[in-house]
Amino acid sequence: MRKRHLVVVNVFFALLTVSGCGADRGSGAGGGGNGAGAAGGNSVGDGGTRVDGGGLVGIPGLKSIRVDPADVVVTVQKGKPATVKFKAFGTFEGKPEREITDEVKWLADNPGRAMVDPTGTAVTASNIGGLVHIVALSGVLRGQANLTLKYSEVMIDTTALTPVPADTPDKFAAAPVVATAAPELVYPDTGVLLPPNLAGVEVHFRPKATSKLFELHFTSPFTDLKVYTRCTAPAGITGCIYTPSREAWQVLTTANRGGGEVKVLVRGMDEAGTGKGESASISMAFSSDDLLGAVYYWSTTEEAVKRWDFGSTTQKMADSIVTGKDVKGACPGCHALSRDGNKMVLSTGGQKDGKVLLFDLKTKAATVPYPLMQRSQFESWNPTGTQFVGIYGDESDLAKNPGYGHLMMFDGASGLVQSMVKPAPFLPDHPDWSPDGTKIIFTTIGKHNTDQKSHKAGLAYVTADGTSWGAAKELIAYSASTNRYYPAISPTRDFIAFNESKCPPGNENSDQCDLDMDPSSKLWGMYWNGKPVEFANANRPGVVDGAKTDVTNSYPKWSPFVFQLNEERRLMWMTFTSQRSYGLRGSKVLLWMVGVEPAALSAGRDPSFTSFALPFQDLNSSNHIGQWTSRVPVGE
Repeated sequence: MRKRHLVVVNVFFALLTVSGCGADRGSGAGGGGNGAGAAGGNSVGDGGTRVDGGGLVGIPGLKSIRVDPADVVVTVQKGKPATVKFKAFGTFEGKPEREITDEVKWLADNPGRAMVDPTGTAVTASNIGGLVHIVALSGVLRGQANLTLKYSEVMIDTTALTPVPADTPDKFAAAPVVATAAPELVYPDTGVLLPPNLAGVEVHFRPKATSKLFELHFTSPFTDLKVYTRCTAPAGITGCIYTPSREAWQVLTTANRGGGEVKVLVRGMDEAGTGKGESASISMAFSSDDLLGAVYYWSTTEEAVKRWDFGSTTQKMADSIVTGKDVKGACPGCHALSRDGNKMVLSTGGQKDGKVLLFDLKTKAATVPYPLMQRSQFESWNPTGTQFVGIYGDESDLAKNPGYGHLMMFDGASGLVQSMVKPAPFLPDHPDWSPDGTKIIFTTIGKHNTDQKSHKAGLAYVTADGTSWGAAKELIAYSASTNRYYPAISPTRDFIAFNESKCPPGNENSDQCDLDMDPSSKLWGMYWNGKPVEFANANRPGVVDGAKTDVTNSYPKWSPFVFQLNEERRLMWMTFTSQRSYGLRGSKVLLWMVGVEPAALSAGRDPSFTSFALPFQDLNSSNHIGQWTSRVPVGE
């Protein structure tokens, strides 16, 4: 095993500039093309590639290259870059190994983090952690060393009404540990995965009464960040809520993209520093890729459809896109977006109403006069935005509603019904059109009440057969008081997410299992030919929920993109509505989000990470149905 050197240097050099996310992407363990590689390797290039910039001619007789030290960890601090001297050694046929440091070409695979000169001397950046491979090249031969930068910084929160004393870090370092002073960390929940461009994520903790000063400690192989603060929280909340500053968030995300574990704990201390307590720790991680696209969600309290654009760097609060004035005072509710983000269709008025608005998101106006001729609920668009599918069963009189029991195909421009597909023997609800246009999956209803509230639900689908749709095929049947509903086809088209809820024993018609915010509803998934797997991590209640296991996880909806968790692992993001406790903020109906790893589902394992509440939503509202689109239309 190679010796790992610990080098801590405080030599002042010119600050190396890191510009943009491109230089930072994938700095976590194995992430984004900058993952850990085998140190001291002797990889041979691919023949004609000019790997050293000066042709393929290398040192005559050279067989392999070894870089020393092979693994180095350095601590860097703000304004204090580090230097590390590397040497290269070569092996030759029939000769002893000798130093070739001045005969090879040196490079660093991430010049935003470190640069290496022709003598093998690497100079690190002074404001970023991460992994850098230091490479020595000769012809097609290379040797490699791993240079781990651990960025260390101390920050004092300046937002508290009572200033944090400048000597607080020293007092924490000197204070003895007092177990009875330990705070309790309650949000986020351990195992959470976060997009690196999602600022505003909060840390919630319960302090002891004697604690007045707090140290939040974030550690990973690439980060050692300590933040000193006081207890702050909105009125009416018992406990402390800390929101990382933009600078702190950048320290965490830039260094730890790619899924590397970040350990988080909080320490509490009295004003005089006579004793400190330490919480149990949680782990959090960041994906390699930023989250893209926009999510539109329904605020029942505000009676509006709102939008958050993950690609925006300036948005501060969610925009209201459709309100009651757009639908003559009715409540805009269930909505669906075309995949290009140009059009939206909304059902209004709730149960037994279902008047439909077809809305142009470029002009923010109705495409055709509201309402459409045909009522509908729970729509979904085809891939090109030329059609959407809907259902309507709230009026079972066929003279008034010829679409009852059918999948109705609407024209995406005029809003007129072009055709109807009867998926016999099933009564359809909650249709979802696949991203490639070949399948429509839907909920099957055994006992209809309204489209929003029914019973005895399973899943089935129809497949495109040329210019028509084939016979319906059942995917999961209703059984033993267990409902499956709200299906959502993944961006890769090969698996689905859905809800499962259970009725109280002996009562299959209970309002506890009517497909509408069922308390027992949980997230599940399956491949088309596979077995259902519970998203147990996503469903798991938080610390504040205590022993409560039913927290109403409902209505899964996918982001349209496939991202990278790190260099080797794909990742998808999904939103859903939940009534779990948002830490100290209590139980609310809010939008939550979770990362899903499809390879785990394919292997029959839980593919989900721990869930988190989307921080930009109005917490005084009830928020539902996070529908996604790939972009926000230009020219709004």
